[in-house]
Amino acid sequence: MTENTNQSGSQTRSRHAEIAGAGIVGLGTGTLLARSGWTVRIHERSSEIREVGAAVGIRGAGLDVLRRIGVVEQLEGRAVVLDREEKRDANGKILLQRDRTAATTSYNPLRDDLIGIMADVAAESGVDIQTDSLVRDATPDGTLTLADGTELSADLVVAADGFRSRIRYNAGLEEKAAFYHSGTTRVLMPREDEPNVSQEWWSGRLRIGIAPTTDDITYVFLSAPQSDARAVSVPIDAAYWATAFPGLPRRFFDRVHAGDGIRHPYPLVISKSWAKGTLALVGDAAAALPPTLGLGASLGLTNAYNLVSAVNVPDVPVAAALNTWDEICRPMAERVQRRAGMYNALTVRWPQRFESTRNRFIRLLQSPKIHTRMFKPGVLLSPEKLIPKGD
Repeated sequence: MTENTNQSGSQTRSRHAEIAGAGIVGLGTGTLLARSGWTVRIHERSSEIREVGAAVGIRGAGLDVLRRIGVVEQLEGRAVVLDREEKRDANGKILLQRDRTAATTSYNPLRDDLIGIMADVAAESGVDIQTDSLVRDATPDGTLTLADGTELSADLVVAADGFRSRIRYNAGLEEKAAFYHSGTTRVLMPREDEPNVSQEWWSGRLRIGIAPTTDDITYVFLSAPQSDARAVSVPIDAAYWATAFPGLPRRFFDRVHAGDGIRHPYPLVISKSWAKGTLALVGDAAAALPPTLGLGASLGLTNAYNLVSAVNVPDVPVAAALNTWDEICRPMAERVQRRAGMYNALTVRWPQRFESTRNRFIRLLQSPKIHTRMFKPGVLLSPEKLIPKGD
């Protein structure tokens, strides 16, 4: 541990955190802790800091977190700010159209760009990022164990080690970790005439998303049941998708086919608790959810911010702070998970003979109140909101 001098001139011990995982949420947690006076070390199992995937949507409270740590200003000019969102049926008829406002701004950066910026910001904030550092386990007493047997002690241990978190499982915090019977194919392709608009196209049990991510690249996702062999093939079956979406030109599907892509089933993690002793779960390790609402990263960053607010409440032990954070924030996250699951069910479980009814439901999202409720990744809480009861 290190010693800091407080405003009165006396020496105070800096608290120390060990974090497993240098993804978006792990780096965000580390940066927030370091900015509030903690010493922080992040362990990344890979030889470099990188993100798997294509683009990532950031909005709401998650975007506020990135703005507070100086990431958004570095994204400007590198990531597209989406001006409008549209939802259309298979023939191109508009079901919903909303202009973005300052309150509903959404960034759509490449994952690699975002993670690179976040790694630089974390390092500039004093975070020690260790690559080729595989974490084997972490325990509620504040001990993190590396694969080579090295044991590291901390005031706070954070598991940001993803959907398959070994730490979550070993700590007995896992209630459910599974995949949905549906998923998405993600593709990056050269941008042509796509406007700065987030589009969704709906056709039966298939759904397509289209959103530029830079001036030169467009991100596309294709959602379908895992049981639909032609829909889940990679590269995509251009003829099959073009038949399902006559409102899109065949050239569009040929471009998506050429972009290859990667297929993933939708994940779900439900945790019994996000906290045990001085061990905390964040990101997909705590609450993985299907990306149907584009809220995974924003939800993880929101919960990370609230975690840091909780452990910085004066005179409250870390374990007590984490319990309060878990009691308040986990139910909010589970509501987001349920909304994401419901949105997925609208795609893959809705009876096709009632598609017109579904279209009417989608039009309801035009209401600002309903839209905000559906796409909200949570709220940033002040320390006062996270004081344990009785204190």
